[in-house]
Amino acid sequence: MLGLLILIVLNGVSINAEENKEETSLNVHITTSENGGDTPAPPSASSNVASSDPDNPGNRNNQLQSAFGLAYQPDVFNFGQVTLKEKGEQEVFAKLPKNGDGKFHVGVKAKNRDTAGWALKVGLKGSLTAQAGVTIEIGNGTGEVKVNQGDTMTAQLFAAPLDVVSASKNISVGQTEALVMEGKAGEVHNDVYDYELGEVKLKIADVRHIQMGDYSYSSLQWNLEKAP
Repeated sequence: MLGLLILIVLNGVSINAEENKEETSLNVHITTSENGGDTPAPPSASSNVASSDPDNPGNRNNQLQSAFGLAYQPDVFNFGQVTLKEKGEQEVFAKLPKNGDGKFHVGVKAKNRDTAGWALKVGLKGSLTAQAGVTIEIGNGTGEVKVNQGDTMTAQLFAAPLDVVSASKNISVGQTEALVMEGKAGEVHNDVYDYELGEVKLKIADVRHIQMGDYSYSSLQWNLEKAP
């Protein structure tokens, strides 16, 4: 917008000239890369993206073809054969990945530059839910979230801005969905947000109430939702 304002002083007398305002229109179209840009590889990536190997677990790349979605998550938690104690509480740790940083991770790709916010939750599904007092314990103990700014072949993790995303420190996963991390409303989201799950363990509150059986068809279900 162009404006003209002239103050003329003649013999000590001020004269305000008339303003003359006109406009020049702008033609601007801003776009982003296809699918919001690359989806980086997960840390400790699975050796096989098509199937899970319980003896060689990792983080599965979902080959996401959009700007918003779940980029990667663990492919399998292997607790092996569990022999119950006679009484009390019991915890069993899952086998960790052998490659990369040796940790399980979940990653949310939010490169849609939206400000509405989002939430990632997780719940326990399958026959294991029928056993009283059984939960899957995950969490890095600090609630730290990182951004994965690597490429399609390699993960590169850096600290995430605290004003953009937050996460739970420790998460007890049962039938009711639990919050893992969330993108804050009002902030522009343009990253892949990574949460390291720590030492994953199967927790049994009281072994006296647990039935023997094969619970291998149970699972954790990750649920990513945009804020309304």
